[in-house]
Amino acid sequence: MARILSTMSLSAGLISMSVFTLVLQLNAQPGFINIDCGANAPNHDTSINMTWTTDSEYTTAGINAVDESETAFFYIPAHTQNTIRKFPGPRNKSCYMLPVVRNKTYLVRAGFIPQNPPPEFDIFIEATRIKTVDSFNGDVVEVVLKATRDDMYVCLVRTDPSDVPYISSLELRPLDPGMYALVEKGYYLLRMDRKNFGADKLSIVRYPDDPFDRIWLGENAPGTTINTTQPVAPGSASNKPPMAVMMSAKLLRGSQYPPWLANVDYYVVLYFAEIDARMNSTSRRFDVSLDSKPWVVDFSILLASGSSGLFTTLQVEKTYAAIAQVTNLTFNPCVDSTGLPMLNAYESYQIFEEVQGRTFLPDAMAIENIKQQYNLSDWSGDPCFPYPYNWLACTLDSSGPRISTLNLASMNLSGPIATSIANLTAVTTIWMSNNLLSGPIPDLSQMKSLSHLGLQHNSLTGEIPQWLVDLPMLQELFLQDNHLEGSVPKFGNKQLIMNISGNDILCEGYHSCEEISDRTSAYRKSHVLSIVVETLGCLLVLMAIYVIYRLSRNRCNRHMESGKKMDKQHSFQNHTQVFSLRELRVASKNFSKKIGEGGFGPVYYGKLADGQEVAIKVSNGISKQGQSEFFTEVDLLSRIHHKNLVSLIGYCQEKDNQTLIYEYFPNGSLRDHLYGPSATTPLSWNTRVHIALDAAQGLEYLHLACRPNIIHRDVKSSNILLTDRMEAKVSDFGLSKLALQAEGVSHISTLVKGTAGYLDPEYYISQKLTVKSDVYSFGVVLLELVCGRPPISMSLSNPNKKLSITEVVRPHLQAGNLQEIVDPDLRSDFSLESMWKVIEIAMTSVEPKENHRPNMQEVVQELREAAAIEQQRSAKVGLRSDGRQSNASEVTARGDAFTDTSQESMGSRYSLPSPR
Repeated sequence: MARILSTMSLSAGLISMSVFTLVLQLNAQPGFINIDCGANAPNHDTSINMTWTTDSEYTTAGINAVDESETAFFYIPAHTQNTIRKFPGPRNKSCYMLPVVRNKTYLVRAGFIPQNPPPEFDIFIEATRIKTVDSFNGDVVEVVLKATRDDMYVCLVRTDPSDVPYISSLELRPLDPGMYALVEKGYYLLRMDRKNFGADKLSIVRYPDDPFDRIWLGENAPGTTINTTQPVAPGSASNKPPMAVMMSAKLLRGSQYPPWLANVDYYVVLYFAEIDARMNSTSRRFDVSLDSKPWVVDFSILLASGSSGLFTTLQVEKTYAAIAQVTNLTFNPCVDSTGLPMLNAYESYQIFEEVQGRTFLPDAMAIENIKQQYNLSDWSGDPCFPYPYNWLACTLDSSGPRISTLNLASMNLSGPIATSIANLTAVTTIWMSNNLLSGPIPDLSQMKSLSHLGLQHNSLTGEIPQWLVDLPMLQELFLQDNHLEGSVPKFGNKQLIMNISGNDILCEGYHSCEEISDRTSAYRKSHVLSIVVETLGCLLVLMAIYVIYRLSRNRCNRHMESGKKMDKQHSFQNHTQVFSLRELRVASKNFSKKIGEGGFGPVYYGKLADGQEVAIKVSNGISKQGQSEFFTEVDLLSRIHHKNLVSLIGYCQEKDNQTLIYEYFPNGSLRDHLYGPSATTPLSWNTRVHIALDAAQGLEYLHLACRPNIIHRDVKSSNILLTDRMEAKVSDFGLSKLALQAEGVSHISTLVKGTAGYLDPEYYISQKLTVKSDVYSFGVVLLELVCGRPPISMSLSNPNKKLSITEVVRPHLQAGNLQEIVDPDLRSDFSLESMWKVIEIAMTSVEPKENHRPNMQEVVQELREAAAIEQQRSAKVGLRSDGRQSNASEVTARGDAFTDTSQESMGSRYSLPSPR
C-alpha cells in the first residue's frame, strides 16, 4: 500500500512539473518553437524563461549526438550547444517541418556550432536556398519571411556525398503584422547584422526585453554612449525595436564599416530616438551617407519624429545594392549643429527577391498522403525542390512546381493504390509495377495528361475501367500479371500499347463476359450434328495450325539443321513479328541501300509490304558477340516500351543470318547533325536541349522503370536516332546488361565493352558496371551537344596527341572562357542560363568517381528546366512552341558574336567538382 501511495505521489509530482513547464511555456513563449537539436529530453532555460523541446515532433530524420567542443556563441543558450542532430543519410535532403499560421510573418533562427572537420552543406527555407553553412567557424542563420502554407520547411542539403549535415538549435518566432514589410512582396530577408549601438560588445538584448526574441548585440563603435531611464515610445517604427535597445545610443562622428557581401541587394534600417532632453529640433542635425552617396541630409530626429518628439522611436530604412564587401556608412554633423550625430540601433538584411515557390499545393498534399499510406515518411521537405524525391520528377508551370512523374516501381508497396494519386493532374507517367498492390484500379479519370501507366506484376483485382483507355493522352498501359477480370475495354483506332497478359480471368477478345456465357450455353444445347460439324471444324483448324507451324519452322529456323540451335532461354514476346529472309530481300530490294554500319553489322533501308519504312540491321557474322547481342537486343526490345526508345518491329534467324528490323529514322543519328560531312546545317540550341531531354528520359526509363534495371553500356551520339520531328530515341541495346537488384549489390562485374571516348573510367579500371556508367557516357553526349565536336579529337598544340572532350572543356571552364567551348555554329542564339544548366549537369555527369555523379532522374530534371528556359526564349524569337525544328532548313543562327553578360565570370560560377 505504501508503495502504491509512493508511486501515486511520484506520478502526481511529475504531472505537476509537466503542468508547471507547460504554463511557463504558454506564458513565456506564445507561438514560439524552441528545438534543442540532438537533445534526448526537454530543457527549461530560466535565463530567458523558455522551454526547449526535442527534435522528435518536427523531424523523423537524423540521429542525436553529443558535442564536447567549447561554447561558440555567448548569446545562444549553452545547453543547445552541447548536442547536435546529425543527418548521415541516405537522403541528401533532411528537413524539419514547423507548424505555422498561413500569411503570418516569422523569424526563423538556426544555430550551427563549429565542427572539425567542417562538413559542407546548404540550408534551405521552404524551397529556397539561403546559404552554405559556415560549419568551420559556426553559424547562426536568421531569416524573416511570410508563411504561405500551414507548415514551414527548414532543410539541410548535403553538397558532398561524404559530408554529414548537422544542426544544434532551431527557433521559430512569430512577428506582428507590418514588421519588415518587404516580406509582403514575397521576399525573404537574411539577417546580416543587428546591433545595439548604445551597449558594449558583450551586451545581449533578447526575450523577454524583445518580445519577438530578436538578438541585439552591443557594438564597440568609437564615440560616446548616452542613456536614459525614461521609457521610449515605439512611435511609428513598424519593426518595433525593443525599448531596452532604444534607451541608449552612441554619439558618432565619421564612418562605420558593416561587413556586407558584394553585388547583393540589402534592406538597411537605422533606429533613432532623441533621448537627450537638452536637444531641440535644430540643435542635433546631421547627414548620413552610404558608400559616399547621401542617404538623409540635414536630418533632425525631433523634426522627423513630428509631434511625438523626445523619447520616441524613429525608423529610417533603405534598400541598397552593395558594391564592395565593406560598406562605408558615414555620419557627419551639419555645420551649425551643436549636437553630434547619434544612432541607437541598426539592422541589415540580404534581400531574396527570387524566392522559389513550393510545389503546387494539391500536388504536395497528394504526395504527403502517398507518403503516409506507403510509409515513405523518411522523404522530407518539398517534393520538388531543391531537387525532387528520387521517385518523382517535376516540371514548372504557371501554378509553380508540378509533379510530372510518379515512379514507385519495386518499392515493396502493399495495399490498395492510393486514391490521392488522382489529384496529381499534371502527371504524365506512373510506374507502380513489381509491388504487392491489391484491390481495384482507382478512379484516375481526371488525369487528362497521363500518357504512361505501369501497374504490372501486382495483385490488382476488378475490371479494367473503360475510362482508363479513354484517357486522351494515354499511349502505354501495362497491366500484365495481375488478377483482373471482366471484359477488355474497347479503344477503337486509338494508338495504344497495352499489355494485359497474365490476367487469366480476363474476357479478352469479347465485348462482354455475358457473350462467353451465352456461347457456352448455346453450345450445350446444340444437337449431335452440330457437335460433329464443330469437331470436324476443330480438326481442320488443328491441321491448318500444324501445317503453318511446319512452314514457319522451315522458314525461320532452318539454321537448326546445321547444328546451330537457338538458346532455349530466349523466349520473345509475341508482339515481335517474325520475318523470312525472302521478305526482307524484297523489302530492301536485295539490301541495296545501306544507311549505316555498327558493330553488329550493316544497316539497310527497307519498305514492308504495307508501306511501312524500316531499318534492317544484318549481322556481319564477324563479331563473336553477334549471337549473344542478337538475343539480348531482341529480348530487351520485345519487353520494353517507351516513346524515347527505339521500337523493334521484328527479327529473322534463318540460314546463319541474324536480322533485326526497326522503325526507320529519316533524320539519322544525333552525331550526323553535330559534326562530320553530313552536319551541313546546324541544330539550334532549342532543338539540342530537347533532344538531350528525350534521350535522358529513355535512359531514365531503363534505369528506374524496368525491373530489373537495364544498363545500356553503349550510350553515344550515334545511338541516339531522330524522327522526322527531331524527337530522339535511344537505340542499339546489343551490349545492355540487366542490373542486379539484390540488397547490398551495387554493381555488375563484367568485361569492359563500349565505345572509346564514352567509357566510364571507373568502369574501365574496375570492370564494375553500374547505372552511373551510362550517366558518364550521357555526360559526354551532352558535351558533344554543347561543343559540336567528337568525344576524342586531336590536340591543336600537339598533333600527335589525342584529347577527350572533357580534357578540352575543363580548362576552358576553369578559365571562364565559354566562347572556346560552345559550338561556333550556335553563335549567341541561346539562353545563357539554359546553356549553363546543361554544361553543369554534363560536367557533374563525367566526374571520375561514380558516387559524385547524379542519377538519370536528376539529369532529366535539370534538362527539363534547361529546356523550359530555352523554350521561353525561343518563343520570343519565333521558333516552334514545342522547341523542335520541323526540318533542318528551319535552323537559323544570328551572326553576332557571343559575349558573357552575366554579372559573375565563368570561373567564379563554375566550381570543380560539383558533386550531388
